[in-house]
Amino acid sequence: GEVHSTSRVMAWYDLGEGNVLTLDENGVVVEYTWVEGVLQTVKQIDLNLTVNAARLDLAAGFLAVGHDEGAVVLDLDTDSIVRDHMTADPVEDLDWDDGGDLWLVHNGGLRFAAEYGQQGATGLQTTMMNAGISKLVVLDDGRILTGSFDGVLLIHADDASLASQLQG
Repeated sequence: GEVHSTSRVMAWYDLGEGNVLTLDENGVVVEYTWVEGVLQTVKQIDLNLTVNAARLDLAAGFLAVGHDEGAVVLDLDTDSIVRDHMTADPVEDLDWDDGGDLWLVHNGGLRFAAEYGQQGATGLQTTMMNAGISKLVVLDDGRILTGSFDGVLLIHADDASLASQLQG
């Protein structure tokens, strides 16, 4: 088999049918497959960036990668970048919504999640969190959950309006 020995693996995804996708901290995407019990490289793509977060949309075949200057979306079928969202602050976390848009978290002063469509920011953003966002999750029903470093969980509707708040 093969071992990532030069950099830390940031994400690992099961693509089905014996294929696995990895992304390391330096932006190297590798797809592997099992052949007669041996893990072999199918393809390798170097995004040439430092990875902060990643999220796979397996149904669409897109890998979103957050980095210090924004986020990129890699089309796994064509091995090309199909979106490149530049932001003023690092993208610390991200997730896909059911409409194919990305929600990006910026902790560098902004402390909210913002929606990005194919053309860029849509203008939708969650409520600002006092202590910054430690985790973002978009649920299957479209609700957006943001958890803060101080234990507060905000639940937003799919239009980013605040629905409820839980205190930890």
